[in-house]
Amino acid sequence: MPSENLVFTDVDGTLCFHEDQHGVQKIRDTKPGEEGDALVQAAPYTREVQALDISTSLYRVYLDVATQARARILSTTAPIILVTGARPSTMEARLQAFDFQAGFILENGAGIYNKSLQKDLDWDVHLAPQKALLAPVQKALEARGLKLDVKGRTSMIRIRHKDNPHLDEDEFSGLYATLELPKGLKKTKNLGNIDIILESAGKGEAIKYLLAQQDRTSHTFGIGDDINDLELLEAVDEAFVLGSAYSEALKLARENTCTFQKAITLMA
Repeated sequence: MPSENLVFTDVDGTLCFHEDQHGVQKIRDTKPGEEGDALVQAAPYTREVQALDISTSLYRVYLDVATQARARILSTTAPIILVTGARPSTMEARLQAFDFQAGFILENGAGIYNKSLQKDLDWDVHLAPQKALLAPVQKALEARGLKLDVKGRTSMIRIRHKDNPHLDEDEFSGLYATLELPKGLKKTKNLGNIDIILESAGKGEAIKYLLAQQDRTSHTFGIGDDINDLELLEAVDEAFVLGSAYSEALKLARENTCTFQKAITLMA
């Protein structure tokens, strides 16, 4: 069978500057003739970069035009699959910026889509019984006074700490530790959020499913920056964590014997 390289990468905080991870700040709009929409600066970096503004109503997010250019080059020899907790509407708004991708794994593995955001129906049918469990959990959490990020989501529930300021850091961590879910659902943490996802989904399971559908063998690479990326990293042949990743992700990556590299040229 033919063989190829295949790249799976997280998006916010890994492929892009993300306000929660990098303290990204917009300095000014670009001038006529300059690349991208904005000149931005992101901690801990001191350099200013030209970037595309791919922010949502909830987060400030920017894609470095140099990263975009390198990804375009890479995609000519290794298809790039974007793996993220984002909802379909977010990726639809970013399609033009992510013109190098070959497909998407969204909502932490609950949705698999081709490059035009057409859903893999077999995977969707496989997960349908577990999706039915989300509605009663959502109702119970809202009854506890929690504000949930569910608009536009099809297969997961997100609890954002920012939306629940009545909980301090310890209380929010305690919520994650003590949150009990019915069989068929599981929880994960992402950029300071709590995500409730389908037990048979997850980034790693979605990757394994995609690879099983191929009529070729692939040498796979994975890139991430947070603990919810560990499933992604464990499902590939070579795994990488950014040097700017969350400290907990760096620690867990080492403990899980993932191949470790402090910086990825593509993500610099």
